[in-house]
Amino acid sequence: MAELEAELIEITASEIIDKIRKGEPVVYDHVRIIGDIYNLDLPPRHVDRSESLKKAGGIYEKCKVVSASIEITNSTFNGNVDLCSIFFEASTNFRNTEFSERAFFNGATFSGQANFDDATFRGGLIQWCQIQRGCRLQ
Repeated sequence: MAELEAELIEITASEIIDKIRKGEPVVYDHVRIIGDIYNLDLPPRHVDRSESLKKAGGIYEKCKVVSASIEITNSTFNGNVDLCSIFFEASTNFRNTEFSERAFFNGATFSGQANFDDATFRGGLIQWCQIQRGCRLQ
């Protein structure tokens, strides 16, 4: 990823947050994201979950839901990423993406495909998430 750093187009974290709030797909490739992603400020919504997920503890019936797909590949986050307790309805793809600061996924649930292949977590990965199907973590 380091050799591509100079080629990355810079975008702001607020651009991604705005798309998530509007329910728009978030699709970026070869970008450097400047700023922190947190406080998605999504209204809580009831989510039906399997019995095994309910028994896992720490999983809430009402939670913040990201309904659109997120695909940020071959990119770098230059800021903290806090996606705790989020229910991801659609696919999520962070393939070959570097998280240079801390990445928080505590209590996140990935209902669709989730791809973290070749992702790098330089600032540490705080993870306790439920994966309903199709997740690949490396």
